Amino acid sequence: MTIWALFLSTGLFSKETKDRALFRFDNEVVFLSEAKELIKYLDDFRCLKDDWLSLKVTKLTKKDYLHLPNLGFKKKSLSEERVFINRFIDLQKLKAFTKDQLVKIEDSELAAINKTSCFPKGHKTWPLEVQELVKLELYIKSRYVKDSDNSVEQTRRLNSFFTSIIRKSNETLFF
Repeated sequence: MTIWALFLSTGLFSKETKDRALFRFDNEVVFLSEAKELIKYLDDFRCLKDDWLSLKVTKLTKKDYLHLPNLGFKKKSLSEERVFINRFIDLQKLKAFTKDQLVKIEDSELAAINKTSCFPKGHKTWPLEVQELVKLELYIKSRYVKDSDNSVEQTRRLNSFFTSIIRKSNETLFF
């Protein structure tokens, strides 16, 4: 309690605070400023293609990623976006899992996805975050989607993969 009293009395915990911890999963804490950057990259990712399986499996609806929320600092604005934030955390968990996998992406695969309207200078200019999301998508397709499967079987495989990854790590919301 004395630490909080120190913050309050010295003004260290005042209106000048520009950032706040938003959520934690595994051992990573994501701050509001970082989340806003990640959301911006999500918009860039969506620009490349709007029917990504990674967005579908996390239930990020077209509405969610066509009109990405502008997360505010206040608890109320964060609470109003709770569903989106939970889905966004799930996407981050999937992306973190894929980082540990040995997924090799050929230049031709990236060139096939590239839309010049999103990145006029080509796929080599994609931000690292967009590259990681594309890597996640290609990993999902290579491991869990087979041409011989019908859509029900593909959905079952994807949901099974998604559930297993989400259960491996817990998250904490800080609002």
